[in-house]
Amino acid sequence: MAKNRASTTVAEGFAPDEIDETTPGFSIPEGFEEITTDIVGTWEPTEHQVIECTPLYVSASDSTIEETKPSVLITCRAGRNPVKVVTKDGEETDTTEGCLFGVWFRSGMRNILECADATVLVVRDGEVKIKNKPNDMIRFRVFAKKGTPKKTLELRFDWRKQSKHAPLPAAFLLPRPERVGNPGAPIASESENEPFTDQF
Repeated sequence: MAKNRASTTVAEGFAPDEIDETTPGFSIPEGFEEITTDIVGTWEPTEHQVIECTPLYVSASDSTIEETKPSVLITCRAGRNPVKVVTKDGEETDTTEGCLFGVWFRSGMRNILECADATVLVVRDGEVKIKNKPNDMIRFRVFAKKGTPKKTLELRFDWRKQSKHAPLPAAFLLPRPERVGNPGAPIASESENEPFTDQF
């Protein structure tokens, strides 16, 4: 009895010799590239550094330092100018135009939450002392082209477990589909200066 052999499906217009051996059954025509939501790394802002990016959406997870507090990561698309980021392995690398990278949300960058899908410049601009807080708040300035309409970033992924009932930034007051099963969870901070990430 002959052994079953996996068949190779070739889409219309795809030549059989174009089959990618690493992905049996598929052929990728010239001009296409893989779409991914993986980020290449996260931005570690230095003093007076300016980055160009397009904020896309937000993810929330438990803090790795204190799991009862949430961390908020903004996924951004890189612009033409490279941004130095740190990979998950702790290595430094530069972004390339169009790739995705993460920006840990800090209280000092609240204005970026209203810039979904807009090209912005983000500048780290010193620090501000906060009463009764052990650490100074890092201050950021956000610039967009004149006439850019405000659009709130969407909380697309909510992976919180231990910090599910902790407050998130006030910009997420609008109802989201992800909250339907947990309508009682607080989603606004009681303090305008409350830190929301491990990176504060």
